[in-house]
Amino acid sequence: MSFLITHHFPGTTQEQYDAIIAKVHNSDGSLPVGQLHHFAGPTNDGFLVVAVWESKELNDEFQTKLFPVIAAMDDQPPPPVEWTAEITNRLSA
Repeated sequence: MSFLITHHFPGTTQEQYDAIIAKVHNSDGSLPVGQLHHFAGPTNDGFLVVAVWESKELNDEFQTKLFPVIAAMDDQPPPPVEWTAEITNRLSA
């Protein structure tokens, strides 16, 4: 079953987001294995990332790479507020 995850990083900038993506996404611009969609943008108080994965397990595997990268940053953003859901309905235009 597809899996949805959101990360809201309070106080995080576009530059911090770009630095993270440069290290954890593929250099050719393709998504990591198992990630179906990736949406991100600034909010009034930080940065929001929304991703859809083929499964929770593939997301979990990716996060074992993501959070060490964030922890190693000189300009480390604060921990994100995370929301997750198993996708039970999907509509698109």
